[in-house]
Amino acid sequence: MQCVRCAGMTVPEIISEGGLRRVAWRCIHCGDILDRIIAHNRLRRRHAQPRRPRTPVYGNNRLKGIDLLLSQDRSKASWK
Repeated sequence: MQCVRCAGMTVPEIISEGGLRRVAWRCIHCGDILDRIIAHNRLRRRHAQPRRPRTPVYGNNRLKGIDLLLSQDRSKASWK
């Protein structure tokens, strides 16, 4: 079997986690591990639902201070 990332050679490997033993494929070149759960999650990520458009934020008071500073700088420049 070929590695998905580097097209290298993969070998079967037994991984024990939390008392469970699972068979996985490990690439001998890049070290990528592929088992049933990882393959399922990668497929699920590819078929993600399209994102919804963001809701516009009205009444954002965050920029009012910057607007005041800019208007003060403009008024000082007009006096010169």
